[in-house]
Amino acid sequence: MGEIESTVPTQSALQQMIPEIVGTFLKLQNGDPYRFEEWASDRTGATCLYYLFHSHDHSKIIRKRVVLAELHAAMQHLSDSGRFDRSAYRRLCPISASAGPCGFTVMGRIFETLLGAHYSGLGKGFVAQLRPFTARPTSASTSVH
Repeated sequence: MGEIESTVPTQSALQQMIPEIVGTFLKLQNGDPYRFEEWASDRTGATCLYYLFHSHDHSKIIRKRVVLAELHAAMQHLSDSGRFDRSAYRRLCPISASAGPCGFTVMGRIFETLLGAHYSGLGKGFVAQLRPFTARPTSASTSVH
């Protein structure tokens, strides 16, 4: 029997799947969801998923980012260890975490949709299921770069 391929999509596949498959990220607590805005480079040149949400009083829209390379590393960690908690978030995603804890939720909601993970509660984080990632063909995925 051959080697099992990684259940984690590539970074370029993630950019195609988000927001095509998942573009709204429910908060862990009550409130309006986070919403995908765009993929763009930050001031350091890192590719980032930018998302938006309203302030608590709805007086302004807040824009934050999740670094693509950190998201990919976090997905690999979840796939390898079966769990992604806030400690892993701070360790593996220092740039995303520097903007606050909401990036943890955005990543976790992506894991739920793409990897079948689920949120297991405060302090426990997101737990992997045994559902492997399966690439979904898109018109853009037929070309090789």
